[in-house]
Amino acid sequence: MTALPRDIVIEFAGMPKSGKTTVLDILSHRIRRAGWTAADFHGGGRYAPVGKKNLASLNLYLAGSALQYVATIGSDERPPRFHLLDRGLNDRVIFSRALRSLGLLDGVHVAAIEQLADVPDVRSKVDLCFVFTTTSELSLRRERANRLTTADGRIMNSPRIEALRKAATDFSAAEPAPAGPRIIPVDTARLDGAVRETARFALEAIATIVPEDVARSLGADT
Repeated sequence: MTALPRDIVIEFAGMPKSGKTTVLDILSHRIRRAGWTAADFHGGGRYAPVGKKNLASLNLYLAGSALQYVATIGSDERPPRFHLLDRGLNDRVIFSRALRSLGLLDGVHVAAIEQLADVPDVRSKVDLCFVFTTTSELSLRRERANRLTTADGRIMNSPRIEALRKAATDFSAAEPAPAGPRIIPVDTARLDGAVRETARFALEAIATIVPEDVARSLGADT
């Protein structure tokens, strides 16, 4: 098996409980089982050392973590690999715009996040960005499944989930930035419960940006 000619960077962005982490895990497993090296970056706030009550500080911390990770890709002596980003800088842009629409972040903060995401040396490294959406009802239902409470959370409540849905949908529909990633919308309300089919769809998209022998090894043509 030959080495990858370059690092392949794929981001999974979008609404909470829309399936992005589940699909990322499936693809990471598939890539590794095919013999390739994959690095997973998880940019969520669950384990961030920042208080969750301060959404502005948390958002800046997570954006900085994603920027740091992407900026280091290709800067060391390690062979090229697949990089799967769960909530990278594009996700931070979506999150920031949603909170801005709710009056929870100011325009200066949002502009700062968007400028980070627009740094050419960072933006050009991301090949694909899957933007996952679902309905607000499905997102909350999936969040509450097997829980001992149905109480609203800071993010997992109808107004904020709906704002995130709209921000993700608008982001997918916008004209892509020059030299930026290819944006691929994934509607998991339409594909509700079809996890394998969703993962297969993502794998087929990945196959279009890798050499043919890599695509064959991943089984993207089967």
